[in-house]
Amino acid sequence: MPLLGYAGRILRVDLTRRVFKTEQLSEQLVKLYMGGNGFGVKILYDEISPGIDPLSVENKLVFATGPLCGTALPIAVKFGVFSKSPLTGILGESYSSGFFSASILRDLVMMC
Repeated sequence: MPLLGYAGRILRVDLTRRVFKTEQLSEQLVKLYMGGNGFGVKILYDEISPGIDPLSVENKLVFATGPLCGTALPIAVKFGVFSKSPLTGILGESYSSGFFSASILRDLVMMC
């Protein structure tokens, strides 16, 4: 099944080691957790342990866009940023809009 509306890839950046890699976006992730906040929360839930310090290098910062990002739909230009919050110790999330989300998709497609 083509992953319509998605770039089809996840970009992983390790700032500590200064490396990056891309991986295929799984069809299961798209079907079960559609969109930016679904992806962001699922990645954090799977990949960070509950006991980590939110300010440690083991915490993740996830930038995620939805399937309509990059289209002409005015409300589709949002992206979310997700991490374990140092304030609450649980999920911290923030959303924004503008050209940044479409640029993420364009650059990711061009890199791969």
